[in-house]
Amino acid sequence: MICRMFLVLFLALAASAASAADVVVSPTVLVADPNRRAEAISIVNRGKAPVAYQVEVLRWSLVDGKDVLAPTREVVATPARLEIPADTTRVLRVMRLQGQDAAYYRIRLRELPNPEMKGPVQVLVQMLVPLAFERAGEARVAARRVPGGFV
Repeated sequence: MICRMFLVLFLALAASAASAADVVVSPTVLVADPNRRAEAISIVNRGKAPVAYQVEVLRWSLVDGKDVLAPTREVVATPARLEIPADTTRVLRVMRLQGQDAAYYRIRLRELPNPEMKGPVQVLVQMLVPLAFERAGEARVAARRVPGGFV
């Protein structure tokens, strides 16, 4: 009985909830030469409702096998609040203000609630787009024969 009531409540909420926006980010990974100062990302809203994002850039590092994100002023994104009408494309610009060495970041896009959406639940999406400033190098491949194949 309790399971049936829970299921009915869940289905009622799901039926009245707005689905997540149909948004496409391109490219999904940015790799730039350390001397390059600016990059751009296209964000397409293929949905039927406008979407808005809060944008920030975080410095990324790997500590003991875990992602660590920290606020930074080395790289900024503009606009910091991105509004995208339905069936529209917007460009997000990312600018490096400091440094010329290899460095790694994440561009965080946090979807903001839409006050025009009706229903008790809104599904808000957060995206992290990797951004790397590193020099392109030659790929080197080495192989040696071992019993049963190659290493």
